[in-house]
Amino acid sequence: MSMAATPAGRSGDGAVAEWWSAKWNSRMPLELSNRHRMIAGVCGGIADWLGWDPTVVRILYVLASIFSAAFPGILLYIILWIVMPRSPAY
Repeated sequence: MSMAATPAGRSGDGAVAEWWSAKWNSRMPLELSNRHRMIAGVCGGIADWLGWDPTVVRILYVLASIFSAAFPGILLYIILWIVMPRSPAY
């Protein structure tokens, strides 16, 4: 695995698992975004949680919805819109 493919530039088998564990234990909740909201804030909330640019998450979400017949993008978006809590106002 190359250095660019692992979080924080580390190589090794446990680097990805360690990164996800740190992200999961960071106590940052997955919430709808008020700052990066286009429709409901689902992709913006996912981007905030991952620490990514919201535009990248939106593009990946649309591409996954278009190119994967097993990925019901619109239905998943609506479910996340209902399930994810709204983040506090800034």
